[in-house]
Amino acid sequence: MNKLFIRKAEHEDLRRIKELHDDLLCVKYGHHFYEQLISGHGYTLLVVVLNGQIIGFASFRIEWLNQKEEITTQAGLLTLGIDKKYQTQGIGGYLLEKGCSYMKELGVSSIYLHALASNIPVHSFYQNHYFVHENTVKNYYHFDKTYQDAFVFRRRFDKKLHSHFAYWMDSVLEIFETCCC
Repeated sequence: MNKLFIRKAEHEDLRRIKELHDDLLCVKYGHHFYEQLISGHGYTLLVVVLNGQIIGFASFRIEWLNQKEEITTQAGLLTLGIDKKYQTQGIGGYLLEKGCSYMKELGVSSIYLHALASNIPVHSFYQNHYFVHENTVKNYYHFDKTYQDAFVFRRRFDKKLHSHFAYWMDSVLEIFETCCC
């Protein structure tokens, strides 16, 4: 039986995480980015491990906002990816839900992310996980000598709705862990 689990990344994981980033993402990051993710100072980097090998990652940054004299927090989902060999098996959704649950436990009110405006499959993936398209940022990305627009998606945590969804999702995840991994 395959053993799949999610844990916080450790410093010795960075080489593999960078390999996956470079293979899966259009935006390339320098060494400082990865060091910052592992620092724990407002950042969380999760990895999916299957049979002892890292096959995916999700990185979050927690931000504090002062709105109408009330301090709230939100999280930015910076990166998320699953090794191409393991895509379309539900592992990315599993990682996303575990990451969202963890961010909610930390007290964030919402999670936002940027996605290439042209990447329709990614939009569907996030919308299937309760992220809503909020707006478009023109020329947000710059790679391959061109500028690309980004869609901003956000998932808000309504305590009443989320508690029912979390209960249901925990049941689904238990079944997934038992049957599929």
